[in-house]
Amino acid sequence: MKSWEDLIHPDDKTRRAEALRAHLAGKTPVYEAQFRVRAKSGEYRWIASRGKVMSRDENGAPVRMAGSNVDITERKRAEEELRESKELYRTVFENTGTATILIDENDIITMVNSKFEEYSGCSRDRIEGKMRWTDLVAPDDAEKMKAYRAARLAGAGEEEAPSEYEFRFVNKDGNVRDVFLRVAVIPGTKSTVASLLDITERKQAEKRLFEAQKMEAIGRLAGGIAHDFNNILTAIIGNLDLLKLDLPASSPHLKNIEGVHSAAMKATDLTRQLLAFGRKQIITPRPIDLNRVIIEMKTMLRRLIREDIEIQTFLGRGIPSIRADEAQVEQVILNLALNARDAMPHGGRLTIETAGVYLGEDYCSKHAYMKPGQYVMLSVTDTGAGMDQETLAHVFEPFFTTKQLGRGTGLGLSTVYGIMKQTGGSISVYSVKGEGTCFKAYFPAVEESANQPKRDEAPSGALEGRGETVLVVEDEQDVRDLVERILTRAGYKVKACSGAGEAITLCRESSESIDLLLSDVVMPDMPGSDLAEIIRSSGKIKTLFMSGYTENVIVHRNILDEGVNFINKPFSSRELLRKVREVLDS
Repeated sequence: MKSWEDLIHPDDKTRRAEALRAHLAGKTPVYEAQFRVRAKSGEYRWIASRGKVMSRDENGAPVRMAGSNVDITERKRAEEELRESKELYRTVFENTGTATILIDENDIITMVNSKFEEYSGCSRDRIEGKMRWTDLVAPDDAEKMKAYRAARLAGAGEEEAPSEYEFRFVNKDGNVRDVFLRVAVIPGTKSTVASLLDITERKQAEKRLFEAQKMEAIGRLAGGIAHDFNNILTAIIGNLDLLKLDLPASSPHLKNIEGVHSAAMKATDLTRQLLAFGRKQIITPRPIDLNRVIIEMKTMLRRLIREDIEIQTFLGRGIPSIRADEAQVEQVILNLALNARDAMPHGGRLTIETAGVYLGEDYCSKHAYMKPGQYVMLSVTDTGAGMDQETLAHVFEPFFTTKQLGRGTGLGLSTVYGIMKQTGGSISVYSVKGEGTCFKAYFPAVEESANQPKRDEAPSGALEGRGETVLVVEDEQDVRDLVERILTRAGYKVKACSGAGEAITLCRESSESIDLLLSDVVMPDMPGSDLAEIIRSSGKIKTLFMSGYTENVIVHRNILDEGVNFINKPFSSRELLRKVREVLDS
């Protein structure tokens, strides 16, 4: 016995001796122990020892004991390998970087990792062996996924049973997340392993990018159409002006001409709204006190808003100035107020509010082109019918309207959207069906102080020319011919060219001095700004630019540089003559 004891591994002696003593003392019905014994080769072998006291003397002391010792070394090795394998599997399972689960043939989740606990909001004890995977799937997706699973277990191919797809995951609180799923059948079983990756943020980012790109594409299209129409309208309005001058005041045709002129001016308003949406308007920004603009508009808003609608204003104290075109800011306020009015056909409350706010990375990352920093918020809220999600998704698109046919163009909010983008800000809309809608426009704040606006003064003196020479450069023939006739009739000498190259040649070869260059901005052969630089280098010539829109040519992001003279197309003959006279007299 002593020699056997000496062969037992030191770490196992105490445990084996305690088991034996307990049985000899009658405390256990059978003696059982597993321990290591040194073999003749010197290696330790695992032994399963089992025995029982067969007889005891009159004092209860054991007299005879029978038992067996079995070599279980190979079994122990197999158990150790299995334990290590399970440990490795669990480690890999826990560190996949995705929420991972095992599902048995009865759709019960048998194993989850900590990431899945986080996704579901449930503890492992509550899930494993108790919860079905369908308990965590949006109902609309569950039937499709069940069909995929059945086909997969039946051995179907990728087309009928895709191994990768997206579905909506529902946690214990009912929150829905977009999830990418990768699933596979474990060979030789009907169990499956599935890994889930939360792609909610990515899907939202993709949606925001798509919306931004869609609005950008619509803006480009709208701006291009408006530009072409402005050239056409310039020719129509200008020729109507000339026609009126040729007719006597008693002519019966004047009424018809006025009707056409009125329609053309309405078309002009339409194209200007399209240009605003496409961010292609020429603007003259300066520091503005938003509160002052709202206060000055109160009387006008009260006239436009029905008496059954209460108007409230809450203007933030000490808010910073914004840098914007005041006419555009007024248009934003007016369009939002009128939209609120139309949303309350049976009366309600319109609230206009301003505040200085800081927009951080989280907000700006969800709104293209915005940067974190100080902003001035303009909030316009109504207590109207509100909008559903489908309407909200299209609310800023041009020509989209929920009003009856003939009650609106669908350009009011798209114009606001374009203006806010052009100022470097953004606009968001929040609405609850049956409760109302809130638009929040954010203008970038500036440190410059706002000054009172300078009102344009009417030019003194007559609008006629005094024999000055005007070089007109315009690639659209109808517009070029019209401008030439208007200026010639007013007493100017006119030299007209269809492009920059022709104008440069004319200037070099002509001995007559030129007083004013009147040039289109966007031309096929050269931008008007480059042409002006070349012509001004040969003499002191004043310049006046005209365009239906301009894009990064004489302006940066369509913002008119200080000192640049500009006239928007379409223009009337009087507007053109006034601007030409103003530039020449400056």
